[in-house]
Amino acid sequence: MVLILLIPWVLTGCTPTEVPTPTPEEAWELTPQEKEYLIKMRRYASFAAIVRARGISSGEADIILLELEYITPPPSLKDAHQKVMEGYRFIKEGRQILEKHPRGEEKAEGYFLIDWGIRYLFEFIDDVNLFLESHRR
Repeated sequence: MVLILLIPWVLTGCTPTEVPTPTPEEAWELTPQEKEYLIKMRRYASFAAIVRARGISSGEADIILLELEYITPPPSLKDAHQKVMEGYRFIKEGRQILEKHPRGEEKAEGYFLIDWGIRYLFEFIDDVNLFLESHRR
């Protein structure tokens, strides 16, 4: 009997409700320079880019650093940009050590530097998220 009384309640509670998804233009008040910068940086500091960064060669890291030097961050994201640069510098140093096929402590040092660089890339994402949150409409 109780089960029969619960059926209408369960059915009404299970109906999906539409949640509007804001588009970036609706959600944040960004300058054109900030939008352009964030679009350019996706290639270097998105979650997919960070996963890829763990396996890049020192030469690839060098090219990325050169490309990053030519991207001008808006003043509000200058410190965050430095974190990305620092992250790829650490990744490059770690990869240079590992490319020499080291053993023991040197190998551990190489992996540590790569992990440290990855940490800086995640800090960039955190900084960007805080920036976007402060610019939410």
